[in-house]
Amino acid sequence: MSRTLQASLSRVPALVAVLEDRPPDAIYASQYRRTQDTLAPAAARFGREVRIDPVEWPIEDWAQAFAERLTGAHAGETVLVVGHSNTVAVLVAALCRCEVEPIDDSVYDRRSDLLRYRRRLEPVRVAGVSFGTPLP
Repeated sequence: MSRTLQASLSRVPALVAVLEDRPPDAIYASQYRRTQDTLAPAAARFGREVRIDPVEWPIEDWAQAFAERLTGAHAGETVLVVGHSNTVAVLVAALCRCEVEPIDDSVYDRRSDLLRYRRRLEPVRVAGVSFGTPLP
């Protein structure tokens, strides 16, 4: 098992615990197995199917299109998306229409909470927090 997958899976219990107060209405992963494996326990815990949204290049175009699909299909819902260091920050930026710091590929515990106050015209608050035990 790769170090990346080990790091992702070691944080699954912490991710599930974070979501207990506000379970996801929908769960999305990329086409890559690591994201799907990371989400599987949360999907099972909350009785949700993991929906696959394939990452496409250029990442910025994919992120913008995916953000549009998410906001259109899930207004007012809690949505969990597990991605990659090169996709998450770009997707968060597309959702909040703000600047987001890139995520180093050694970071496995970043969570970005976006709170949309109403529909598309109002600002989005972004809170970047970590979860789980840090890697040595």
